[in-house]
Amino acid sequence: MKTIEQYIQDVRSNVPNFVGCSAEQALVYAVEIVVENTLGAPPLRRSEILNFIDTVCMNENVDTPTVDIKPSQSKNIATTAISDHSICLQRARSSAPTILHEIAHLIVGLETHGVLFRDELVRLTRKYIGLEYASLLFHLMSGTNLEMSPWQASA
Repeated sequence: MKTIEQYIQDVRSNVPNFVGCSAEQALVYAVEIVVENTLGAPPLRRSEILNFIDTVCMNENVDTPTVDIKPSQSKNIATTAISDHSICLQRARSSAPTILHEIAHLIVGLETHGVLFRDELVRLTRKYIGLEYASLLFHLMSGTNLEMSPWQASA
């Protein structure tokens, strides 16, 4: 098994793949890739996607967004439009972590990837995917110097 330092190095190695992103955004995406590659996140079928979004939004007391699921043509896995309260997903690559990432944007009302977004993402991940996934996400974000609230805040 790898050490946390090795995972952090994997994150840093992935950052250059996110051309055109801010440094913060590239780090968040790189962290998510390493966590997903390490712990897995199988794609969901269309019906599973819609049910998962409905369940999370109902549990979090958030209006269910308009969801557009398209064939995989874009380099973006998913996007959120805060002003329209909508999510666009690439069908072949839609997984629980991707959906929670987009819902975190809706909950905090920001399209950026700052500390409020990251804290919400870890909280949602802990609740809907599990402790191990959320812990690795949190520790890689912290380990790459992305500001995070204390781990206890995600409980």
